[in-house]
Amino acid sequence: MNRTRGYLTHRQQGGVTILSFLPATVLDETTVEAIGGELAEHFESNPRKRLLINLKGVEHLPSSVIGKLIALQKRAGAVHGELKLCAIEPHVLEILKSMRLDKLFEIHKDEPMALSKFRGAMIG
Repeated sequence: MNRTRGYLTHRQQGGVTILSFLPATVLDETTVEAIGGELAEHFESNPRKRLLINLKGVEHLPSSVIGKLIALQKRAGAVHGELKLCAIEPHVLEILKSMRLDKLFEIHKDEPMALSKFRGAMIG
């Protein structure tokens, strides 16, 4: 079941928290801070520290949001958690690649592929 709170929808599958951005989210400074807080809260509330962020439909990813994702990736690495991204729009993916962030983030084509790559994955 998808649940919505703030700027993200979330659901659980096989011990992984799956997050998606709500459509038409205006990304001003206040919103970016709120999104950062939501991302951190979902990460901390997952006992296994496993997050999948589905970026399907996200047409614009400002540097401030990318910064929040980088901080979350570092946090995940520090506690042996896992953070993966999936379903990134081609032009957004090109931006991430130009910043060499495809080397930092584990990026997958779609949600099923990403879910299968979590340690001890049980999809279904």
